[in-house]
Amino acid sequence: MYLPPKVKPLCPPEQLPRFADVVYAQVTLDDGRPYDLKLDVYQSPEQQ
Repeated sequence: MYLPPKVKPLCPPEQLPRFADVVYAQVTLDDGRPYDLKLDVYQSPEQQ
């Protein structure tokens, strides 16, 4: 089973993502199961 690498966020740890687990694509794993590719969107409070 594929486990994505753990990476350190570029934002301060106390800042929560504005949008979490946004699905941007779906791929098919070698065993035929679909897998969602997700990302978190961090945005400063003054950005709209």
